[in-house]
Amino acid sequence: MNLPPLSNGGPAPHVPAPSAQPAPQAAPAAIEYPNIQAVIDATLAKAAAQALPYHQKLEPQTLDEAWNLARSAAKLGLCRVKSEDDGYARIIIGRAIGLPAMASIQAVVLIDNKKNGQVIGVTPCLSAKSKLAIVQSRRDIVDVFRPKELTAKIATWVGKRVGDADLTPYTFDWDDAVKAGLVGRTGSGGAQSGDEAGNNYDRHPKVMLSWRACARLADILASDLLMGLSTLEEVQDHEDQENAIATARATERAMGTVPATIAAEVPKRDWAAEAAVIRGLIDAAFEKKDNDAAKAARARFQSFQKEAPQQYGDELLAHYTAAVAAVKASQAQSQVQAGQAPTNAQAPAATSSSPTATGGKKSDSSPPPSFG
Repeated sequence: MNLPPLSNGGPAPHVPAPSAQPAPQAAPAAIEYPNIQAVIDATLAKAAAQALPYHQKLEPQTLDEAWNLARSAAKLGLCRVKSEDDGYARIIIGRAIGLPAMASIQAVVLIDNKKNGQVIGVTPCLSAKSKLAIVQSRRDIVDVFRPKELTAKIATWVGKRVGDADLTPYTFDWDDAVKAGLVGRTGSGGAQSGDEAGNNYDRHPKVMLSWRACARLADILASDLLMGLSTLEEVQDHEDQENAIATARATERAMGTVPATIAAEVPKRDWAAEAAVIRGLIDAAFEKKDNDAAKAARARFQSFQKEAPQQYGDELLAHYTAAVAAVKASQAQSQVQAGQAPTNAQAPAATSSSPTATGGKKSDSSPPPSFG
């Protein structure tokens, strides 16, 4: 390579500066595409969050809002809501078992409890259909709940809580309905007296047996979901029976007779045993010569004679009469031995041996003796 000669003291030759080289550029960053599933989940979550306030706006959030809803239901007569108090109670009771307000108004029913024709309280109830709906909506608690056998003579439902190994059955048959007094009666079933078809158990036995078994099994398996609320149909059946008994009693009293419904409830009396007790009282009083005890025994005997069959009354009358006669004879003998004229030494005044006009029983007219 030929280089120019160095000058002796002269100016240095001009040498151009090297041009600046551009810095190397970084490689472009990789494009990151979003997770499609994550985008979908986020979108659905956002939509749900926006929908929740709308759902809450339909539910009463304060006592005043619940009262306003109850007032509207009462005004419309919705689901037979009778008053604002009725509707409000349904909402509060339903909320305790997790029901929305309108579902509570529809499902919960308040039944009046009456005594002697007067309302003394109310019983909150759920219909058998409502109990079935609640149980079947909670598969996380009761995962099996279904009918197994349904006929006009027998109904069997089976169910199982989550975690249980075996199914729990419940059967309600025609004999159970007869024993419970549900067959051949009048009442809420809509039948009139003398109607051969009777009530719903007579007209629709298969359906009625099924619902009774269903509700009973729901009470057993899902008492925590239902909070022990009674079944509407069972409470109505009980109230119908009580009302029928009260009506029969009132009718029979008005006719001046002992109601057969009352007579059937009174346990049978052991007349022979009662007569033996009274005989003992008479003998003890006369033996001790206790005037007060003798009067009490005579009063007890007279009350017994009015109520007991004639056979037992007559036998006790004869015993009492003999006891009085023995005491007075003894008193007369004592007076004779003491040299005194006997007073009232005769046997007691004769008892009436002819049947009385009321009942055909002999009546006692002898006063108890005086022991001095």
